Amino acid sequence: MAQLLFVLILTVLVSSSSQQEETVMDKILAANRDMNLFEGDIMQTATSRNGIRDVSKLWVTRVIPYKFKTGDYGNSEQNIIRQAMFEFTARACISFVPWTTETDYLYIKKGSGCWSNVGRRGGRQDLSLGNGCVTKGAAIHELMHAAGFWHEQSRYDRDDWVIIKWENIKEGKEHNFYRYSELDVSALGTDYDYGSIMHYGATAFSSNRRPTIVARVGTPSFGQRRGFSDTDVVKLNKLYSCNESVGWSDWTEWSPCDDTCTKTRQRFCSDPNGCTGESMETETCPGLCQGANVARVIPSARKFDA
Repeated sequence: MAQLLFVLILTVLVSSSSQQEETVMDKILAANRDMNLFEGDIMQTATSRNGIRDVSKLWVTRVIPYKFKTGDYGNSEQNIIRQAMFEFTARACISFVPWTTETDYLYIKKGSGCWSNVGRRGGRQDLSLGNGCVTKGAAIHELMHAAGFWHEQSRYDRDDWVIIKWENIKEGKEHNFYRYSELDVSALGTDYDYGSIMHYGATAFSSNRRPTIVARVGTPSFGQRRGFSDTDVVKLNKLYSCNESVGWSDWTEWSPCDDTCTKTRQRFCSDPNGCTGESMETETCPGLCQGANVARVIPSARKFDA
C-alpha cells in the first residue's frame, strides 16, 4: 500500500513538472492546433509581411489604442489582458489606451485561437485571444507581434545558435521554421535569446514528440513560461527608442546592401505634431556589390533560396 501511494505521488509530481515546463508558445500552438496560421499564430496577409526593420510599421507615437469586442470578455479576463499591457508600460515606453476615435487600433476579440498580425497594419487590426489564450503570457506574446516582433527562431542568424531537426517536423509544417533575411529583420544588437517569450518550445510542430529545435551549445530551456525575458525588454526598448523623448527616434542600424547595391537606415517621429528632417537615409554600398542573399530555408534541399 505504501509503495502504491509512493508511485501515485511520484506520478503526480512528474505530471506537475511536465505541465510547468509547458511554454507560452506551447499553449498557443495547442489552442491553434486546428488552424493553419503562419508560424502557428500570425495572421498573414499580402500586406502584412513586414519586418521590424520597417519602422513605418511601428506604433510610432508609442501609444497603442485598443478595444475589446463587446461581450467577448468578462471583467476578470479583461484584467488579465490589461496586466499584460501594463508590462509594456512598466518595462518599456509603450502605452495601451482604450480606443476612442483613433484610425489605427487593436480590436481584441475571442476568435478561434490566439493570433495577431506583425506590426501596425493601419485601421482596425484584429487580435484574437480565444479559449485557452486568455493568460498573461499569451497576451504578451500576441501583443509583441502587434508591436512589431516576429518569432525569435526566425532570425536571420538563428542557424548559428540552433539546429532545426527537419526530420522531426510534421509533414506540411516545415514552413513554420523559415528564417528571414537580414534585410527584413534586425537582431537589434542582441545575441540570440533562447528564453524569449517569442521563441518556440523545443518540440513545436513535432511529429514524434522529439525536439524540432536543439541548441548548438549546451541545453538551454526554450521559450518563456511567464513573461518577458530580459533580452525581450532590451529589444522592445531599442526598437521604440525608449531612451529618447518625444521627437525623432534613434536611427536604426544600416541595413545590408540590397540587390540595387544600396543600404538604408530609418528613424521615426513620435511627436504627433511632426518632426523636421528626413525619416530615411540611403547610401551606395562601397566596392563590388552582388546584392543580398534574401532567403528562406528549403527543408528538402537543406539550402537557402536566394
